[in-house]
Amino acid sequence: MSSSETRKQRSRPGKSPAARSSQNATRSVLPGFRSRSFFVAVAVFLAIRAYILFYADIQGSTLYEVNVSYTYCAQYAQAHGASFYQTVRDLKTARNPRKDPIEYVVEYPPLAVGWMLLPGMFLPPIPDTPPRDLLRDYVQANRVLTAFADLAAFLLLAASLPLFVPRTRESRYDWRLLSYAAAGLLLMHILYDRMDLVVGLLILAALRLLAGRVHYLWSFAVLAVAINFKLTPLVLAPIWVVGSLPTGTFAGLRRDPAAWLRLAIQGAQRTAVLLALTAAMFLPFYLVSGRDTLAMFAYHGRRGLEIESTWAWLAMLAGRLFHIPTATESSFGSLNVVSSITPLLTRIAPLVTVVLLLAAFGGLLLALEARFPRGNTGETTAKAAQAAPDIFAAFTVLALFLSIATSGVLSPQYLLWLIPLIPLIAPERRFANLFLAAFLVVCLFTTLVFPYAWSQEFNHAADGNPLAYRAPGVLGLMLLSIRNLVLLGLTAVLAGWCLRDVRSTRSPRSPDKSPAKKLAG
Repeated sequence: MSSSETRKQRSRPGKSPAARSSQNATRSVLPGFRSRSFFVAVAVFLAIRAYILFYADIQGSTLYEVNVSYTYCAQYAQAHGASFYQTVRDLKTARNPRKDPIEYVVEYPPLAVGWMLLPGMFLPPIPDTPPRDLLRDYVQANRVLTAFADLAAFLLLAASLPLFVPRTRESRYDWRLLSYAAAGLLLMHILYDRMDLVVGLLILAALRLLAGRVHYLWSFAVLAVAINFKLTPLVLAPIWVVGSLPTGTFAGLRRDPAAWLRLAIQGAQRTAVLLALTAAMFLPFYLVSGRDTLAMFAYHGRRGLEIESTWAWLAMLAGRLFHIPTATESSFGSLNVVSSITPLLTRIAPLVTVVLLLAAFGGLLLALEARFPRGNTGETTAKAAQAAPDIFAAFTVLALFLSIATSGVLSPQYLLWLIPLIPLIAPERRFANLFLAAFLVVCLFTTLVFPYAWSQEFNHAADGNPLAYRAPGVLGLMLLSIRNLVLLGLTAVLAGWCLRDVRSTRSPRSPDKSPAKKLAG
């Protein structure tokens, strides 16, 4: 370039240093975010959470009956040299001696109990006749503790989005963060009054570690904590095991039988590691409290069909359509549907869950084989979850959807497992926004069912029996039908999207539009 051309370029009008600094200020504070959109999402999140924490009229809280009661039992047991588990049984028996004795056991894993007891370390002990102000302090302390977990989940989600969702014009990370804030608002009556949001945080952290460059043992350790906090994350163990394996493991699965043997051997080794970590975390609690820590398995094994579950909903629909006598009863901390067909549905439910989870696991293997075919794997030593984070985010959400939709118990707080994970789904075009919107519809109708329509439509005690209840009314059944149909539809649509790579291999002429290819490009 000549000196005259250089002078002409320098003389052209350009942005001043102040303008350039202003432009730099709008660049992302996190990868994929513009500063303005990120801080708007943060401001909306904080405003919503402040309203929920300090101003909202929370209905249907169980903090008094569960968290505060367990704290009192722990303090009483420590002061009198008694067993915490026996103290809980005695207190529950005194409250309602007419129930099945198995209902009086502690139904939570020891690590979850420890979370409930944590606020008691910073407050005065609860006396036998506690003042209301002290009980309110305990309730608010539990909510503040969960609010910190909520904030951690929000920030971790913001930091994780660029890893799982490729940066395109349609990524809209700000909308994904706003969907997290909106889901919490719609579920505000359970957001801080249940501890299930902690489970979602732990799963998100484990998934972020699994898809990152760190050793897979870190992700296994966090998932083991989640399993010890709530048993349900155990359904994610096969996904984590597969995600920790090198990408070359999945090349040629449909053509090379020896590849399946290699996969089985490596998978068994990683499974043993994950189970060992989970058992090691549980062992100290078992050594201290013995077999009482295992009573939760008997408790959950005896539960019936909870009224909001898909199976109970089908039983109630069958009752109305075919005139089958249907009622509800109060047991195991919930309302459960009882009719002539519920024993059969109770036996079918776990089998359907297992079959669908196995099918999802098979779909994961096929998706990985399609993503990493032989001779086209590139870095074959990278973890599968590191090379294809979009696949593992989608199958993680799918496994949780299947567990929730096919379980005999569908409590509203189970949706809290999903709200930090749903924004990680990375479909193309407008599908992501529609998926987020449909999930918000599920949250909305869940709240309409509980707590708003609960006392009027569901919680009607029958005459002469305080443990028996009438079947839900027409409005309640309609609200529940909409929620469950949208939930089942989301599950089916997500299952189809998870197998997009498998379908694309059957049509060689179609271009590969997977998020991983876009990110690589």
